[in-house]
Amino acid sequence: MKKIDVYLKKEENFDIQKNNTICIGFFDGIHRAHQKIMQKTQQIAQENNEIFSVMTFNQKVSEFLAGQFHNLQSRKIKYRMLVDLFDPEFLFEIQVNENTIAVSKQDFIDYLKNKLNVKHLVVGSDFTFGHYKEGRVEDLYEAFGKENVFVFSRIEKYSSSNLKQLLAEGKIELLNEKMGYIYKLDLKKIPEKANAFKISKSKATIKDGFYRVIYNDVVCKVQFESNIAYFPDNFVSPSEISIELVQRVN
Repeated sequence: MKKIDVYLKKEENFDIQKNNTICIGFFDGIHRAHQKIMQKTQQIAQENNEIFSVMTFNQKVSEFLAGQFHNLQSRKIKYRMLVDLFDPEFLFEIQVNENTIAVSKQDFIDYLKNKLNVKHLVVGSDFTFGHYKEGRVEDLYEAFGKENVFVFSRIEKYSSSNLKQLLAEGKIELLNEKMGYIYKLDLKKIPEKANAFKISKSKATIKDGFYRVIYNDVVCKVQFESNIAYFPDNFVSPSEISIELVQRVN
């Protein structure tokens, strides 16, 4: 997978000559509903002998405007899961800033057509784009043809807010079932505390208690308290690690 940062500028040129099938969304967590969208995108690309691509954002526009973020997982984990599960040819990451959020809906459509050579799209039913969210799915139908735009209805039980709530309640096994894989989390060591790690690059909130986790294919018991993970005294690791959260054990 080749990751490309995009700024939605007219002078950008990626020399994509082959037709492109793309899905667009923030895809926080790459959960089961997201996986269905990407499976459909991959299928359409294969059926039409086109490139399979994903377009996402380095942060949600609403969170950029609010000056805060609430992502379920780090971008590093999200993109690693994207490669492991689907390995698209391209990942186009829109760099959200004052300029990119001011792009008109027509300029966004032109960018997809002329810069990325998009012929087929897969999006969620609530997808909006362009300045002040002026673009809707109906605009994509008009621009690309309704037969070339595939729309998935939003499933509330898979919303990131719902998944975050499961995490906050310690319902890890249910969370993992909805994710379609064991939930992964980045941690960073706290220098002044022995074997203590804070959650890194995401805004996950985890219920206090003991959890069974996997690190480097080894299962161990970890205590979370006030969103700090405390590992056993004999635990040795680098300063930054990724773990899999298997279940809460009390």
